[in-house]
Amino acid sequence: MKKRKLSPRGAVWTGILATPVLIIAAIAIVAVATAPAGSKQTGPGSGPVATSPANPVNGTPRVVGGVTQTAASIAAYWTSARMAAATPKEANYSGNDGTPSAASATSGQPMKANGYAPNATLESGASLPAAPANTSAVEPQSMPYHAAIPFTRYQYFAKYLKYPISTVAKMFFTQDGVNYVCSASSIDVDAAWTAGHCVNNGSAPDGTNGGFSYNVLVCPSYDAGVNPAQGCWASDFLATLTSYTVTGAGNDDMGIINTANNGTVHAGQIGNWTGWLGWAVNFNREQNWVALGYPQGAPFNGSKIQVDTAQFGYNDDWAGQGPLSVAMGSDLTGGSSGGPWIIQFGLPGQVGGLSGNYLNGHNDWKHNAVPNEMASPYFDCRFIALFNYATGSSIVC
Repeated sequence: MKKRKLSPRGAVWTGILATPVLIIAAIAIVAVATAPAGSKQTGPGSGPVATSPANPVNGTPRVVGGVTQTAASIAAYWTSARMAAATPKEANYSGNDGTPSAASATSGQPMKANGYAPNATLESGASLPAAPANTSAVEPQSMPYHAAIPFTRYQYFAKYLKYPISTVAKMFFTQDGVNYVCSASSIDVDAAWTAGHCVNNGSAPDGTNGGFSYNVLVCPSYDAGVNPAQGCWASDFLATLTSYTVTGAGNDDMGIINTANNGTVHAGQIGNWTGWLGWAVNFNREQNWVALGYPQGAPFNGSKIQVDTAQFGYNDDWAGQGPLSVAMGSDLTGGSSGGPWIIQFGLPGQVGGLSGNYLNGHNDWKHNAVPNEMASPYFDCRFIALFNYATGSSIVC
C-alpha cells in the first residue's frame, strides 16, 4: 500500500471544552490548591495552580460564571432544551509533521488496575476476570509516515445499562458562557474520565472562571435523552494537567471529574450504579482499541453511543508537548471527545472474550486533513497523578 506523508496540518478537537488544573512534576508529584472562582494560574512549574471551584457537599455554595454551583443547581440548569442546544467545541491547530517523531520510553513498570461492575449491571452469573499479567513494554520506533488506518464503526445496539456500556456517559458543561457536550466514562466510585479540553479551555487560562468548565453534568447510559433509569451526576471539581492549561497541546489533553455523592435519580455515588472501567498505563503503544462516545458533529446527532474499533496506527505529535500521542482509525466527530478507548472490551463472562475493560486512551484530536484518524494522549504516569488527585488515592507510578 502506498504510504503518505502528512503535510503541515491542522488538528481538530472532537469534543468539548472545560475545567480545572493540576500540576504534574516528573514522575507523578502533584501540587494543587483550591482557588476562588476566576483565579488565574501563573504558568507551568510555577507552584500550586488554580482548580475548578468545588461544589461543596457540606459547605457554602460558590458562584462560578455567574451561576451558583451546587449539585441541585447544576441539574436544574440542564433543561432538555439546553441539552438539545449544546454543541461540540472544536479548536484548530496548525503544525508541521514533516520531521520524524520517536516515542519516549515508558517510565516505571507497566501497570493495570481492575474495574468494577455492580451486580445490577452484569449479565446473570457473570463476573469480572482477574487482571492478566502484563507482558511487553517495548515501544515502536519513529513513524513519520503512515498509511490510512482501517477501522470498523457501528451504533451500539445492546443494553445501555449493562456493564461495561453502563460506564459510558454524555457530558454537558458550560465554558466561557457557551454550553457544550463531550463524552466521558466512569473510572472510580466517584470519578469520570474525559478529555482535558472538556474541563479547561487550554488558553493559559483566559476566560470565564479562569478557563475552567462549570455546570458540569455527567449522564451515563444516555440514550436519545437522559436515561430515566440512571439519571445524571453533577461535578464537585475538575482537574487537568497544568501543561495543558498553558499550551492547549493535544499530547497533554487529559481531564478528570470528581462527581457529587448523589445523582438526580439515585442516592449514592456514580460508580455504585454504573460500575467503572479498569485502566492500563505505561503499556505498549501497539494495542487494539474499542472507542466509544456520543459524536454530535455530522453525520451524527449525539443521541446514541457510537463504537469504533481499530488498531494502533502511528505516533503523533502536537507541538512537541508531552509524550507523543497514539492514533487509531476513527470517523467519530465533535461530542465524542473524552469517550473511552478500551482494551479487552467485552461483557464479563462472554465466551471467548477477555472482557477486562481497561481504559487506555480517549477520543481527543484529529488532523483537519485526515478526518478518519483519531489521536489520544499516551496513558502514562500523568494519568495516575490525575487519578490520585480526583479520587484521594495514593498510587505510586
